[in-house]
Amino acid sequence: MTVVLTGNDLRLDEVVAVAREGESVVLAPEAVVRMGKARGIVEHALERGDVVYGFTTGVASRKRVRVEPGDVEEFNRRLIQSHRVGDRPDAPADVVRATMLRMANGFAAGTTGIRPELAEVLITALNGKVTPRVRLLGSVGQSDLAANADLAHHLFRDTPLAAGEGLALVNNNAFSTGFAALAIADAGRLLNALHVAGALDLEAFGANLTIIHPAVADTRPYPGLRLSLERLTQLLDGSALWSPGTARNLQDPLTFRGLPQVLGTLWDALEFVRAQLAVELNAANANPLVIVDDERVVSVSNVDVVPLVRSSQHFVENGSRLG
Repeated sequence: MTVVLTGNDLRLDEVVAVAREGESVVLAPEAVVRMGKARGIVEHALERGDVVYGFTTGVASRKRVRVEPGDVEEFNRRLIQSHRVGDRPDAPADVVRATMLRMANGFAAGTTGIRPELAEVLITALNGKVTPRVRLLGSVGQSDLAANADLAHHLFRDTPLAAGEGLALVNNNAFSTGFAALAIADAGRLLNALHVAGALDLEAFGANLTIIHPAVADTRPYPGLRLSLERLTQLLDGSALWSPGTARNLQDPLTFRGLPQVLGTLWDALEFVRAQLAVELNAANANPLVIVDDERVVSVSNVDVVPLVRSSQHFVENGSRLG
């Protein structure tokens, strides 16, 4: 299995396959083209002298400070280093790999305006089984700044960074989204195990299987309940409990009678979270946002209307921090 990153169709099972099974990753050709176009839009904006948050300016409270072209590389490095505030323990290797995959997929969408080379660095590390140290604890602001800064520090220390690329590397939610994807996958396996355990309990107790009659789902039309009834029925296929007169009770204790409803509720909750994750795995985290079709850079913070102070040396000496 090879996971092809397009920026818009990454799936949960693909995250698990790469993070835990070491499956290979490639960048889709159309993604490379789109990223190239997005970077071209950024370069044109810079050539025009447009003020672009995090590209030509500082960030957060220092958004009024202009970053001169000669200071871009130093500013990017300082931006990454100033957000390395994480603490032990280290994140599990599968979480780090899931983060790298989600970050690369976000870059593939072209909305960050960074060069394709940065996505390739992440993919090369994934395929080479390189797992950088990312500390688990620590938070600054809204994005996964601390964890992403650790990742960027280790993987991009030898990669020259162009305007805006330091910001794109740290200012996204790849870490929490990758972590959530693995947690949701684990929850799905646990829910399946709960159905197996529930079926064994029903068998061992000699339960009355009318509780999993299909009509239950017709009268309580919750999707999760129907799925749980079908799964329990499948697991108990061939059981002697289906024969008339084999149940111990006319009505079993509530812990048995409520089993399909409890498991069905869990199924509904898990499906809701899966649907949210399916969106988030391919959602844009960028600020500013590059809209390729419109050939424009959208600065969410509206920093372009704020007067700037030319003081790039301030960054070189002190760095800058989001949040």
